Formats: sequence, C-alpha cells, structure tokens
Amino acid sequence: MKCKECGKEDLFAIHEDSAEKAFMRQEHICHSCAFWNLKQHETSIIIIEGIAYDPSYNRPPVYGTGRYNIFLPRTNSYKFTRNLTCIGKIPAHYLPIFPDNAKFLSDNEVDTLVLLKVLTQSDVEIELEDIPF
Repeated sequence: MKCKECGKEDLFAIHEDSAEKAFMRQEHICHSCAFWNLKQHETSIIIIEGIAYDPSYNRPPVYGTGRYNIFLPRTNSYKFTRNLTCIGKIPAHYLPIFPDNAKFLSDNEVDTLVLLKVLTQSDVEIELEDIPF
C-alpha cells in the first residue's frame, strides 16, 4: 500500500498489531506518517531546528550526559535539563504542523541573558537536578 500523505510504500505485515497499525490501515498511511499524526496532539514535545525532543522521558540523570539549556519563546522561559530524548527528525511535510517552539542556548548565550537581566543568576545555578517541564 502507498501512503496517501508521503507516497512511501509500507507493508503492514512487518508491524505488530497495535492501535498505531489500526490507525495506519484506517487512514491509509505509512508507519512514519502514523507516528507523526499521533504525536501532533502531545503538548510537551520540544521542537528545535526541525527535530523533536521529549522532555518527559523519565530516566535518571547520568553523569557525563549532555546539559541542555533551552529557551522557550512562547512562554519567554528558560529551562535546564539533562533529561531530553530525541524522538526524531520531523519529515518535511509535517514541519507546518510542528514548527520550532524552542532554541538551544550555549553557556555564553545564558551568560548574556543574565547580563541583560532576562535571567537571574539563580535561574542558571540550578544544576544539580533537572527542572521539570
């Protein structure tokens, strides 16, 4: 079957029976398109440069993992986390549905925001634990 959204050929036989597979059959779409269709209603997804991240994946912080400084323009807020999971690059035909809603900040950008008094030093010094989204 050809996907009605992206034109990709998808074989239902390789997917386990699930709600996603039923959705694929019902909508005549491939696995990738079903995934992004189902994700569009999740409000916690962070999108930066066309890549989707899930900050709610609850894993314990691991020493040596990345430190992510994130600015969320919609709420004009800053978040720090070590708990960010990439869920994938958004296909081009889904980018209008998933516009960027955040930006990674370098340590220098965070320092600049403190100097400009957009952030306070106490916003930045919370480094021993994750800030929940």
